[in-house]
Formats: sequence, C-alpha cells, structure tokens
Amino acid sequence: MKLIKLVSSLMCGLIIFSLYFMYEKKSTEAFYQKNWGYQMLQIETLHQKYGLTGKKVRIALIDTGVSPSLHINVVKGINVLDDSTNFQDDHGHGTHLAGVLGSKQLGIAPDSELYIVKALDDNLQGDISNIVKSIEWSISQKVDIILMPFGTFYNSADLKKAIDLAVSHKIIVVSSV
Repeated sequence: MKLIKLVSSLMCGLIIFSLYFMYEKKSTEAFYQKNWGYQMLQIETLHQKYGLTGKKVRIALIDTGVSPSLHINVVKGINVLDDSTNFQDDHGHGTHLAGVLGSKQLGIAPDSELYIVKALDDNLQGDISNIVKSIEWSISQKVDIILMPFGTFYNSADLKKAIDLAVSHKIIVVSSV
C-alpha cells in the first residue's frame, strides 16, 4: 500500500515539478512561493507524517542518464547506447527527473535507490530495441518501479512483451504515454 501511495505521489510530483524547475530551498516561504506544487502535493507531509520517503524502493529511470554532480542515491547504472557503464547525461532530461525523484532537499522519494539506464541520446532519441534492453536490465536488477518519462508512436510487439514481463515480475511500469 505504501508503494502505491509513493508511486501516485511520485507521478503527480513529476508532472508538477517538470513544469517548474526546482529551486534550492533557502527559506520555506520563498521556496513555496516558487514551487507551489511541492506544497499542494504535501510532499513534506508524505515524508514526515507518513514516512513515505522511498526507503527500500528501487526505481529504474530509463532516460538520458544522470549528471555525476547530482548528489542522489544511484545504486547502479548502465548505458545501453554503447554498452558501457558511462551513464553520464548529455542532455539534462534524465538529471532533472533524477533530482525530482531522489534529491535529498526536494526529492519526492529522497531515500529511494535509483538505477539509471541511459537509453536516450542528447536529442532525446532512442531505439525501441534499446528500451527493451533497458527494461530487461531493470528486471534483472529486481527494481520495484520502472520509470520511462518518454513516449513513442510506434506499436512494438517487443516493447509490449518487455513491459508485460516486467509487470509479471510485480514491477510497476510508468511511462509518459
């Protein structure tokens, strides 16, 4: 039940925070004036009253990678574009979402364990085959949630099969489309 509440809050937060880039929380009043979504979603209440901080929740983020300068709990990561362990972000989209998820100051799930998969290039482009590889890798890591903040207009049997496999492993799969 806590996981479902966290996922619901996570998705609402991602939508709100994606509209408003995160500001450093210097003062509570100034922070809430600039980031009304944080207060509206009652993120502090989720953290403090209900203990919903993402602790022991393993989240795979399939995106453009993550900047190494972001101080979040990245457990492991890969790059399926070149089959390496260099998952450094060369666009910024993945870093932004990883911050929304795992930032110790502003994150919706600051205690979550992030598994980063770089599957999109610096133009936010990627192949379905790489997304399938990303999902398969995420399953092998025994994540609880796979977050794919992108979409496609292509109907792919392979992608559907990979998502179905993840769901059969009791993994929550979330996509923008």
